[in-house]
Amino acid sequence: MSHIDFVIGFVLIVSTMFLIIYFISNSISNNVNDLTVNELKESSISLEKYLFEINDDKSLISTVRELQTILTETNNTDHTEEIRISIKPQVNKVKVYDTSMDEIYSSSIQLVTETILYFDLSFTANEEKKVNIFYFGEPITDIDYLSTENNITIRILSDKEIKAVSQEKCSNFKSNSYEINKKNFGFQNQFRLDLDDCSYGSEPPIAANIILKNIPILFEGSDGLLRTKFARLRVW
Repeated sequence: MSHIDFVIGFVLIVSTMFLIIYFISNSISNNVNDLTVNELKESSISLEKYLFEINDDKSLISTVRELQTILTETNNTDHTEEIRISIKPQVNKVKVYDTSMDEIYSSSIQLVTETILYFDLSFTANEEKKVNIFYFGEPITDIDYLSTENNITIRILSDKEIKAVSQEKCSNFKSNSYEINKKNFGFQNQFRLDLDDCSYGSEPPIAANIILKNIPILFEGSDGLLRTKFARLRVW
């Protein structure tokens, strides 16, 4: 074998070894990246559950009840009626909405064993209107229409329990340090929550692998109104 043949053979062997090492290392790197992404996905699912599904002292969720009603005009006249409703037992933070979740302005008085709710509603002759009453508290045991006129009847369709992110839970969550909240959830990764005045955590580094989740929720704003929103959760 000539010296030139030896050199050529050596170069081919070295090149082959380099290519093998490159492909192996690239494969290992891809596997590591795939594992990291899968771990991040699992972490994001776990954190979403802790924040928005489990109702305990650590989560953002509170129990709200939705009372669905139908009010019917029975006097065959167009008019505006002051609706007065007695709700037993006493309930808290009661709000009234139409079917589009627009607020119907209302006021309430808290008595010892009941809440008296007031709001005005306009009707055409014989019109039926669906009205949703949201409140914090135990399921109602009795509801009465208190008007002295017999112009309106009220019918209860349902009284159901729903989950909402409350201002109280947001305040409790944000009062804890970042590391304490991570420890409470047994969470190892980093996270950022974007949700109006309930936003929490630092922004992720530009080069980080990020799992982004947009989570539909019912949110109690600082004005006490309930609105449907998306909570933006990033995990890295």
